[in-house]
This record gives sequence, structure tokens and C-alpha cells, in this order.
Amino acid sequence: ANEGAPNLFKWPNGFSWSYNGEVTDSIKERVKAAGGSVTGDLRVSLSWYNSDDLDLWVHEPNGGKIYHGNKVGRSKGTLDLDMNAYGKKDDHHPVENVTWANERDITEGEYVVVVNNYNKRMSDRVGFEVQMEFKGQLFSFAYPQALGNSKNTEVVRFKYSRAKGVEIVSSIGHTKQSKDMWGIKTE
Repeated sequence: ANEGAPNLFKWPNGFSWSYNGEVTDSIKERVKAAGGSVTGDLRVSLSWYNSDDLDLWVHEPNGGKIYHGNKVGRSKGTLDLDMNAYGKKDDHHPVENVTWANERDITEGEYVVVVNNYNKRMSDRVGFEVQMEFKGQLFSFAYPQALGNSKNTEVVRFKYSRAKGVEIVSSIGHTKQSKDMWGIKTE
């Protein structure tokens, strides 16, 4: 402590707070509000803003696929939210969510996260965002336009290993939301 140093804040104490990216984590909050799990060691969440039926698919390294037709994968990942599916309520703030509760159960290898445009219903408020969190480290992937004729969009390809954790192999572009501020990792 330097007694002569001026105060960093506009108030008379040294306490402060910060939101990740200067805003609250709305995708994580939407997942929680919809009843999905955000407490696993690995989480992949999809969000969008219209009544289209987008689907989150995770292709596993062992040939399996987590999606609406197979909600629990060979790698122990679980799809716990599937919104705007046929015959269900059309929500305008939908999310889908896959979590792996414990790192020790995650299969090592390469994963591919895909967004499938199962049923296009609207032409406005198009695009989506995928958020991936591994043990507090956040990655965001944004796709701001409508899904084209190819219905499937590969969002991210990543490798998981016990030694190195999650490593991005390729993606549509992402931001890593953690950063060091004053020697402290944010998030």
C-alpha cells in the first residue's frame, strides 16, 4: 500500500466489481431461467432471438452425436434444453444447452459443434450466438446472419484433453471473454 497514492475509485473504499464484457452474461442467465444446467465443467449453449427451431448438435470424438434425437451422448454430455421444437411453445428468446457435469467423464478427442436450422419460421432477428464454457473460461461465437440454404453451420471444432483442457481447432470466429486485469483473471 502506498499511503500517498490517489484513490482509484470515485468512492472512499477499495472495493469494485465488474461484469464479464461489461454486461451480465445473458446466455447463461437465459439457460438458468429456462431450467438448464450451468454448473458442469464443460457447457455449450446456443441462443437466438426469434421463433425459428434451431438445433444444437455436438459431434463426439467416438462417432456419437448429442442432439434432440439423442440427448445423452457417449461422452456423458447431456442436452437439457431443446426450445422451439415442433409442437412446443414458440419462444422468442430460446436457448439450447449441452453440459458435461464432470471433467473426469469427458471423452478425450475432437468435438464439432453445429447449429442446424430445423425449421425456419421468421425472416427478422436472424442469426445466433453459441457460448462455450470450460471450467470458467468463456468463448463466444456469433453468427449474425440468417442460415443459408445449407441448413447446417459448423460453429466450432475443438479438442479436449485432460492435459491441455479445451483447445479451439477452427471456428466461425470467436472472442475469448476472459482477460487479466491487475493480475486477476476476469469472469
